[in-house]
Amino acid sequence: MRGRCRCCNCRISWRYPLIELITGLTAAGLFLKFGFGFNFVCYFSLCCFFVIIAFIDLEHKLIFDSLTYPVLVIGFAASLVQGKRLFDPVMGILAGGGLLYLIAVLGQAYFKREAMGGGDIKLAAAMGAYLGARQIIILLAMASVLGALVGGFMLLTGKKERREEIPFGPFMVLAGYAMIFFNRQITGFLTGNKI
Repeated sequence: MRGRCRCCNCRISWRYPLIELITGLTAAGLFLKFGFGFNFVCYFSLCCFFVIIAFIDLEHKLIFDSLTYPVLVIGFAASLVQGKRLFDPVMGILAGGGLLYLIAVLGQAYFKREAMGGGDIKLAAAMGAYLGARQIIILLAMASVLGALVGGFMLLTGKKERREEIPFGPFMVLAGYAMIFFNRQITGFLTGNKI
């Protein structure tokens, strides 16, 4: 069809095949890592929400509650089924959401404008539900470094203005993918413990 819809002849955005490719590769990667079972279903569900969140945030700079709440519920349930104490997901939620909320408050006071959106705060809390407190802090540090590198590059190349917002959600999603696939390796590298 030469990249056009059969019904209306409109051009099909590159995002659709890209999302399908990412989702397919994610499923294959998770199957190779976990096999088919609870972990596969849980993490594939999380990754599907992550992909949706990232692309919506990139285009509209919004992260909807209808997407973050399922991540929180799935992550919380997964933590308990995997044998973690109730304390772990609760502290992960408080650490992830609390840290970004603190950044939002301090940023608002210093810059006199919104520094962190409510959707980012809720997404960090939701991710903390399955990662726990230590891992969500690592995730947010990774996302911040990625965001700073990409943002700095876009400022240097003139693709973004200095005061123009850059969505943080996609960087959290990339870091979330890294933590799902390489959690032990990343944590071991940062703590000096060989895996």
